[in-house]
Amino acid sequence: MLTKAFQKSAKTRSRILGMPNHPQVFVDHPLASKTEAEVKAMTEAAIDEIASALLQMPEEA
Repeated sequence: MLTKAFQKSAKTRSRILGMPNHPQVFVDHPLASKTEAEVKAMTEAAIDEIASALLQMPEEA
């Protein structure tokens, strides 16, 4: 789980590492100014996508 501010960097790094189809989950930025409750709510809203990303096998490059 990454914030949207790092989306381009994360996708570039995955591609450079030979994993262009590696699943990634992005949430709103920034996290630093959010309360613990707000971060928990963001995580709960993304939990299905997170679980799916963890369980799927990335497609071959």
